[in-house]
Amino acid sequence: MPSIDTYLSNKVSNPEKINSLLKYKLQLNFYGFLLDLNFTHLEDVTHYKYYFNYFINKFTSVKSRLETNWIADSGRQAFSKILEAPQYFKEIQVIHNNTTFLYDRFSYKSSQPSLIPPLHLSPFCNHHIGFHGAAVAYDQKSILIFGKNNSGKSTYSINLIFNGFKLLSDDTIIYDAWNNQLLAFPRPIGLREGTIEAHPNIKKNILPNKKFIRYQSVDYTHLMISPEELFPGCIIDCAEPNVAIFLNHISGKQEVTIDKIDKSSLDKLLRIFSYYSELNPKEYSENLQALLEKLVKVYIISYDIRLTDMQYLIEVAHKFLKHSI
Repeated sequence: MPSIDTYLSNKVSNPEKINSLLKYKLQLNFYGFLLDLNFTHLEDVTHYKYYFNYFINKFTSVKSRLETNWIADSGRQAFSKILEAPQYFKEIQVIHNNTTFLYDRFSYKSSQPSLIPPLHLSPFCNHHIGFHGAAVAYDQKSILIFGKNNSGKSTYSINLIFNGFKLLSDDTIIYDAWNNQLLAFPRPIGLREGTIEAHPNIKKNILPNKKFIRYQSVDYTHLMISPEELFPGCIIDCAEPNVAIFLNHISGKQEVTIDKIDKSSLDKLLRIFSYYSELNPKEYSENLQALLEKLVKVYIISYDIRLTDMQYLIEVAHKFLKHSI
């Protein structure tokens, strides 16, 4: 396994100059990974407090510590600000053993900041694995919801929460392979304006008297809102993995079809939606296999989110957990 020194070999130029710009600090306890975030702008601290409020002042025992610098445009712009200009630039630096490395970089394109705590670094990745997806739970049993962007993950999750499910995550699934638990990652829920318009029950129950943060992405605008503000008491800290579904959004599809997935196909699909770690390929494969073995049922749901009766999909979710499909 390559060391972090080998993997993060692209050293940051003139770190002393950049470090002198860092005025603001935020500390998170990310499942026992004590993470110090350093920023050049107060706006970034506010933004990240909102995104990672669940991990502030958590009293989890500390297993390891890591420091990061979040910088955009040589400190002249806030990291969380969307920059349309060609000189657009962002980078995340990792400070490990008093040495500064370049961890991630974004340049010459408009993009969201990479809101990643250290999913790929030891000791976190030794027994955790991350996925792009949503997760909800009912009676301590969870449903993992995977799908491409705009496939309906958030819409489905929100409707399930309206109907008694608890939220683990709307966007990033964290699986603890050692304890066989999906862990809460309740970042703010991102809603496209089209999603709100397409689902009157969401518009009726969410929009009045709620504080949204408007956050522009590359090709659409997110309305970001804290899960606790939407549904007080909706967050559950952990649950056992039970069922996985993959949403296959087919425009114009009038009927919902549900197909079972075999273990071989599941392995391929999980890899597509996982955050692969080149730093720890062995641990990554073992953690992925652990989740694959724990999932009881797996399905593909093919539908059109704009045409499908959400109440039917809610009933389907309950049947999934009862293993009656």
